[in-house]
Amino acid sequence: FLLRGVRQYQQQVMERFDTPIAKLGTRGKLLLWQAARSAEFPHETVDLRNKPRDRLGRIGVLWSEMLQLAQFHAPQLWIDTAAEHDLPGQPVVGAQVPGVDVQEPVVHFLPGYARFGGRKLLQISYFVWFDQHASGDAAAGPLDGLIWRVTLDERGHPILHDTIHACGCYHYAFPAVAMQRREIADDRETLLFPQDQVPSGAVAVRLASGTHAVQRVVSPEQVTASGIRQYKLRPYDELLLLPLPGGGTQSLFGPDGFVDGTERTERLWLWPSGVRNAGAIRQWGRHATTFVGQTHFDDPFLFETLLVAPPAPGPALADDAAAR
Repeated sequence: FLLRGVRQYQQQVMERFDTPIAKLGTRGKLLLWQAARSAEFPHETVDLRNKPRDRLGRIGVLWSEMLQLAQFHAPQLWIDTAAEHDLPGQPVVGAQVPGVDVQEPVVHFLPGYARFGGRKLLQISYFVWFDQHASGDAAAGPLDGLIWRVTLDERGHPILHDTIHACGCYHYAFPAVAMQRREIADDRETLLFPQDQVPSGAVAVRLASGTHAVQRVVSPEQVTASGIRQYKLRPYDELLLLPLPGGGTQSLFGPDGFVDGTERTERLWLWPSGVRNAGAIRQWGRHATTFVGQTHFDDPFLFETLLVAPPAPGPALADDAAAR
Protein backbone atom coordinates (compact mmCIF):
# COMPACT_ATOMS: atom_id res chain seq x y z
CA PHE A 1 0.00 0.00 0.00
CA LEU A 2 2.75 2.46 0.96
CA LEU A 3 4.92 1.57 -2.02
CA ARG A 4 2.00 2.15 -4.41
CA GLY A 5 1.44 5.60 -2.93
CA VAL A 6 5.16 6.45 -3.09
CA ARG A 7 5.38 5.46 -6.76
CA GLN A 8 2.32 7.52 -7.63
CA TYR A 9 3.87 10.51 -5.91
CA GLN A 10 7.20 10.00 -7.69
CA GLN A 11 5.41 9.87 -11.02
CA GLN A 12 3.76 13.20 -10.23
CA VAL A 13 7.18 14.68 -9.41
CA MET A 14 8.63 13.46 -12.71
CA GLU A 15 5.71 15.01 -14.60
CA ARG A 16 6.26 18.30 -12.77
CA PHE A 17 9.92 18.33 -13.74
CA ASP A 18 8.98 17.53 -17.35
CA THR A 19 6.92 20.72 -17.45
CA PRO A 20 8.81 23.58 -19.15
CA ILE A 21 10.02 25.97 -16.51
CA ALA A 22 8.15 28.87 -18.14
CA LYS A 23 4.88 26.96 -17.61
CA LEU A 24 5.34 26.12 -13.95
CA GLY A 25 3.15 29.01 -12.94
CA THR A 26 3.49 31.20 -9.87
CA ARG A 27 1.26 32.23 -6.98
CA GLY A 28 3.27 35.34 -6.12
CA LYS A 29 6.44 37.10 -7.16
CA LEU A 30 9.70 35.28 -7.77
CA LEU A 31 12.49 36.34 -5.40
CA LEU A 32 16.09 35.21 -5.62
CA TRP A 33 17.95 34.73 -2.34
CA GLN A 34 21.76 34.62 -2.33
CA ALA A 35 24.22 33.97 0.47
CA ALA A 36 25.81 37.15 1.76
CA ARG A 37 29.50 37.12 0.85
CA SER A 38 32.19 37.99 3.35
CA ALA A 39 35.12 39.96 1.97
CA GLU A 40 37.27 37.93 4.36
CA PHE A 41 37.11 34.90 2.08
CA PRO A 42 37.93 34.67 -1.65
CA HIS A 43 34.97 33.63 -3.77
CA GLU A 44 36.42 30.31 -4.89
CA THR A 45 36.43 26.72 -3.74
CA VAL A 46 39.21 25.02 -1.75
CA ASP A 47 41.33 22.29 -3.36
CA LEU A 48 41.20 19.39 -0.88
CA ARG A 49 43.60 16.98 -2.57
CA ASN A 50 46.67 17.88 -0.51
CA LYS A 51 44.88 18.42 2.79
CA PRO A 52 45.82 16.11 5.69
CA ARG A 53 43.39 13.37 6.75
CA ASP A 54 42.91 11.50 9.99
CA ARG A 55 42.54 7.72 10.30
CA LEU A 56 38.85 7.95 9.46
CA GLY A 57 39.63 9.83 6.25
CA ARG A 58 38.25 13.12 7.50
CA ILE A 59 39.83 16.11 5.79
CA GLY A 60 41.78 18.58 7.90
CA VAL A 61 40.52 22.01 6.90
CA LEU A 62 40.66 25.21 8.88
CA TRP A 63 37.35 26.65 10.04
CA SER A 64 38.02 29.66 7.83
CA GLU A 65 38.36 27.29 4.85
CA MET A 66 35.08 25.61 5.81
CA LEU A 67 33.40 29.00 5.89
CA GLN A 68 34.88 29.75 2.47
CA LEU A 69 33.53 26.47 1.09
CA ALA A 70 30.11 26.99 2.68
CA GLN A 71 29.86 30.48 1.23
CA PHE A 72 31.03 29.46 -2.24
CA HIS A 73 28.73 26.43 -2.61
CA ALA A 74 25.67 27.90 -0.89
CA PRO A 75 22.60 27.46 -3.12
CA GLN A 76 20.71 30.39 -4.51
CA LEU A 77 17.03 30.10 -3.56
CA TRP A 78 14.56 31.08 -6.29
CA ILE A 79 11.29 31.18 -4.37
CA ASP A 80 7.73 31.73 -5.54
CA THR A 81 6.71 34.19 -2.82
CA ALA A 82 2.98 34.58 -2.30
CA ALA A 83 2.94 35.28 1.45
CA GLU A 84 5.17 35.69 4.48
CA HIS A 85 5.35 31.91 4.90
CA ASP A 86 7.50 31.81 1.74
CA LEU A 87 10.21 34.02 3.24
CA PRO A 88 13.23 32.25 4.78
CA GLY A 89 13.98 33.18 8.36
CA GLN A 90 15.54 32.41 11.72
CA PRO A 91 13.74 29.79 13.86
CA VAL A 92 12.51 31.13 17.19
CA VAL A 93 11.73 29.37 20.47
CA GLY A 94 9.64 30.29 23.47
CA ALA A 95 6.36 30.78 21.61
CA GLN A 96 3.36 28.45 21.76
CA VAL A 97 3.62 27.76 18.03
CA PRO A 98 7.06 27.28 16.43
CA GLY A 99 7.91 29.69 13.63
CA VAL A 100 10.62 31.90 12.17
CA ASP A 101 11.64 35.53 12.29
CA VAL A 102 11.55 36.64 8.65
CA GLN A 103 13.30 39.87 9.59
CA GLU A 104 16.42 37.78 10.05
CA PRO A 105 16.87 35.64 6.90
CA VAL A 106 19.30 32.90 7.89
CA VAL A 107 20.41 29.59 6.38
CA HIS A 108 22.31 27.23 8.66
CA PHE A 109 25.06 24.94 7.39
CA LEU A 110 26.64 21.74 8.68
CA PRO A 111 29.77 19.93 7.37
CA GLY A 112 29.71 16.15 7.05
CA TYR A 113 31.29 13.23 5.21
CA ALA A 114 30.26 10.48 2.84
CA ARG A 115 32.01 7.29 1.79
CA PHE A 116 31.53 6.97 -1.96
CA GLY A 117 33.43 4.58 -4.21
CA GLY A 118 35.89 3.92 -1.41
CA ARG A 119 36.60 7.66 -1.10
CA LYS A 120 35.82 9.91 1.86
CA LEU A 121 34.17 13.04 0.50
CA LEU A 122 33.27 16.28 2.20
CA GLN A 123 29.61 17.31 2.29
CA ILE A 124 27.93 20.57 3.27
CA SER A 125 24.26 20.59 4.26
CA TYR A 126 22.23 23.81 4.19
CA PHE A 127 19.06 24.24 6.29
CA VAL A 128 16.42 26.71 5.07
CA TRP A 129 13.53 27.56 7.43
CA PHE A 130 10.02 28.84 6.73
CA ASP A 131 7.22 29.84 9.09
CA GLN A 132 4.85 27.09 7.97
CA HIS A 133 4.09 24.42 5.40
CA ALA A 134 0.99 25.99 3.86
CA SER A 135 -0.16 23.26 1.50
CA GLY A 136 -3.67 22.83 2.94
CA ASP A 137 -3.26 19.03 3.05
CA ALA A 138 -2.12 16.46 5.61
CA ALA A 139 1.47 17.73 5.42
CA ALA A 140 0.51 21.28 6.44
CA GLY A 141 1.54 22.74 9.77
CA PRO A 142 3.75 25.23 11.60
CA LEU A 143 7.44 25.50 10.74
CA ASP A 144 8.80 24.09 7.52
CA GLY A 145 12.32 23.42 6.38
CA LEU A 146 14.35 22.36 3.38
CA ILE A 147 17.75 20.68 3.56
CA TRP A 148 20.00 21.12 0.53
CA ARG A 149 23.28 19.17 0.47
CA VAL A 150 26.29 19.31 -1.81
CA THR A 151 28.90 16.52 -1.99
CA LEU A 152 32.35 17.69 -3.09
CA ASP A 153 35.12 15.78 -4.83
CA GLU A 154 38.77 16.06 -3.82
CA ARG A 155 39.17 19.25 -5.83
CA GLY A 156 36.34 20.93 -3.94
CA HIS A 157 33.95 20.70 -6.90
CA PRO A 158 30.34 19.45 -6.66
CA ILE A 159 29.63 15.93 -7.88
CA LEU A 160 26.14 15.56 -6.40
CA HIS A 161 23.39 17.69 -4.93
CA ASP A 162 20.55 16.09 -2.97
CA THR A 163 17.70 17.42 -0.89
CA ILE A 164 14.99 16.52 1.61
CA HIS A 165 12.48 18.45 3.65
CA ALA A 166 13.31 18.91 7.32
CA CYS A 167 11.00 16.00 8.13
CA GLY A 168 13.07 13.62 5.97
CA CYS A 169 10.56 13.29 3.11
CA TYR A 170 10.99 14.06 -0.59
CA HIS A 171 14.55 12.84 -1.20
CA TYR A 172 15.69 14.00 -4.65
CA ALA A 173 19.19 13.69 -6.14
CA PHE A 174 20.72 15.99 -8.75
CA PRO A 175 24.09 14.67 -9.98
CA ALA A 176 26.47 17.36 -11.21
CA VAL A 177 28.50 14.71 -13.08
CA ALA A 178 27.44 11.58 -14.95
CA MET A 179 26.22 9.00 -12.45
CA GLN A 180 24.13 5.82 -12.44
CA ARG A 181 21.80 4.32 -9.88
CA ARG A 182 22.42 0.84 -8.51
CA GLU A 183 19.77 -1.83 -8.95
CA ILE A 184 17.65 -2.33 -5.84
CA ALA A 185 14.90 -4.75 -4.86
CA ASP A 186 11.47 -4.10 -6.36
CA ASP A 187 9.91 -3.77 -2.91
CA ARG A 188 12.01 -0.74 -1.93
CA GLU A 189 11.79 2.93 -2.80
CA THR A 190 14.13 4.22 -5.47
CA LEU A 191 16.15 7.41 -5.15
CA LEU A 192 14.49 9.98 -7.38
CA PHE A 193 16.50 11.66 -10.18
CA PRO A 194 13.84 14.14 -11.32
CA GLN A 195 16.05 16.19 -13.64
CA ASP A 196 18.32 15.01 -16.47
CA GLN A 197 20.83 17.85 -16.61
CA VAL A 198 22.11 19.86 -13.67
CA PRO A 199 24.62 22.73 -13.78
CA SER A 200 28.16 21.72 -12.89
CA GLY A 201 28.84 24.98 -11.04
CA ALA A 202 26.65 27.32 -9.01
CA VAL A 203 22.97 26.39 -8.81
CA ALA A 204 19.70 28.19 -8.19
CA VAL A 205 16.92 26.07 -6.68
CA ARG A 206 13.34 26.91 -7.69
CA LEU A 207 10.93 26.44 -4.76
CA ALA A 208 7.14 26.39 -4.87
CA SER A 209 4.98 28.65 -2.74
CA GLY A 210 3.45 27.12 0.38
CA THR A 211 4.94 23.63 0.09
CA HIS A 212 8.49 24.84 -0.66
CA ALA A 213 8.89 21.81 -2.91
CA VAL A 214 11.88 21.79 -5.24
CA GLN A 215 10.63 22.42 -8.76
CA ARG A 216 13.85 22.83 -10.76
CA VAL A 217 17.63 23.26 -10.43
CA VAL A 218 19.13 25.77 -12.87
CA SER A 219 22.21 27.92 -13.33
CA PRO A 220 21.90 31.44 -11.86
CA GLU A 221 22.04 32.85 -15.40
CA GLN A 222 18.66 31.25 -16.12
CA VAL A 223 16.89 33.00 -13.25
CA THR A 224 14.41 35.79 -13.82
CA ALA A 225 13.28 37.41 -10.57
CA SER A 226 11.50 40.54 -9.44
CA GLY A 227 14.03 41.08 -6.68
CA ILE A 228 17.32 39.82 -5.24
CA ARG A 229 17.82 39.47 -1.50
CA GLN A 230 20.49 38.06 0.78
CA TYR A 231 20.53 35.53 3.57
CA LYS A 232 23.20 35.03 6.22
CA LEU A 233 25.04 31.73 6.69
CA ARG A 234 25.25 30.52 10.28
CA PRO A 235 26.56 27.25 11.81
CA TYR A 236 23.95 24.58 12.51
CA ASP A 237 25.02 24.29 16.15
CA GLU A 238 23.43 27.67 16.85
CA LEU A 239 20.03 25.94 16.57
CA LEU A 240 20.85 24.18 19.85
CA LEU A 241 21.27 27.49 21.72
CA LEU A 242 18.53 29.82 20.50
CA PRO A 243 17.75 32.85 22.69
CA LEU A 244 14.57 32.86 24.76
CA PRO A 245 12.45 36.03 24.95
CA GLY A 246 12.95 36.31 28.72
CA GLY A 247 16.64 35.47 28.67
CA GLY A 248 18.60 32.25 28.50
CA THR A 249 18.72 29.78 25.64
CA GLN A 250 16.88 26.71 24.43
CA SER A 251 17.40 24.15 21.69
CA LEU A 252 15.03 24.21 18.72
CA PHE A 253 14.70 20.46 19.22
CA GLY A 254 13.24 18.55 22.15
CA PRO A 255 14.97 15.67 23.97
CA ASP A 256 13.38 13.25 21.46
CA GLY A 257 14.88 15.13 18.50
CA PHE A 258 11.59 16.63 17.26
CA VAL A 259 10.44 20.24 17.17
CA ASP A 260 7.45 20.38 19.51
CA GLY A 261 4.24 21.49 17.79
CA THR A 262 5.22 20.37 14.27
CA GLU A 263 3.26 17.10 14.26
CA ARG A 264 1.44 16.49 10.96
CA THR A 265 -1.80 14.65 10.29
CA GLU A 266 -0.05 12.35 7.81
CA ARG A 267 1.62 10.51 10.70
CA LEU A 268 -1.72 8.85 11.46
CA TRP A 269 -1.56 6.63 8.39
CA LEU A 270 2.20 6.53 7.78
CA TRP A 271 2.95 4.84 11.13
CA PRO A 272 3.09 1.31 9.56
CA SER A 273 6.28 2.43 7.79
CA GLY A 274 8.13 2.42 11.10
CA VAL A 275 9.04 6.11 10.73
CA ARG A 276 8.25 7.68 14.06
CA ASN A 277 6.19 10.89 13.97
CA ALA A 278 6.29 11.08 10.16
CA GLY A 279 6.11 14.62 8.83
CA ALA A 280 7.37 16.34 11.99
CA ILE A 281 10.43 18.59 11.81
CA ARG A 282 13.39 16.79 13.34
CA GLN A 283 17.01 17.20 14.37
CA TRP A 284 19.98 16.19 12.22
CA GLY A 285 20.65 12.47 12.54
CA ARG A 286 16.96 11.51 12.63
CA HIS A 287 15.94 11.93 8.99
CA ALA A 288 14.60 8.65 7.62
CA THR A 289 14.23 9.22 3.87
CA THR A 290 12.05 6.27 2.83
CA PHE A 291 8.78 4.79 4.00
CA VAL A 292 9.50 1.46 2.28
CA GLY A 293 13.01 0.37 3.22
CA GLN A 294 15.51 1.76 5.71
CA THR A 295 17.59 4.72 4.55
CA HIS A 296 18.78 7.75 6.49
CA PHE A 297 20.01 11.05 5.13
CA ASP A 298 23.09 11.21 7.39
CA ASP A 299 24.21 7.64 6.65
CA PRO A 300 27.82 7.99 5.36
CA PHE A 301 27.30 4.85 3.25
CA LEU A 302 24.02 6.02 1.71
CA PHE A 303 25.45 6.78 -1.74
CA GLU A 304 27.52 3.59 -1.75
CA THR A 305 24.31 1.55 -1.63
CA LEU A 306 22.28 3.66 -4.09
CA LEU A 307 24.71 5.01 -6.72
CA VAL A 308 27.75 4.08 -8.79
CA ALA A 309 30.58 6.46 -7.90
CA PRO A 310 32.24 8.52 -10.64
CA PRO A 311 36.03 8.29 -11.11
CA ALA A 312 38.22 10.25 -8.72
CA PRO A 313 40.21 13.23 -9.99
CA GLY A 314 43.97 12.97 -10.19
CA PRO A 315 46.30 14.22 -7.46
CA ALA A 316 47.14 17.88 -7.24
CA LEU A 317 50.41 18.73 -9.00
CA ALA A 318 52.76 21.66 -8.66
CA ASP A 319 52.04 22.58 -12.27
CA ASP A 320 48.33 22.76 -11.42
CA ALA A 321 49.01 25.17 -8.58
CA ALA A 322 51.23 27.30 -10.78
CA ALA A 323 48.56 27.40 -13.49
CA ARG A 324 46.00 28.63 -10.96
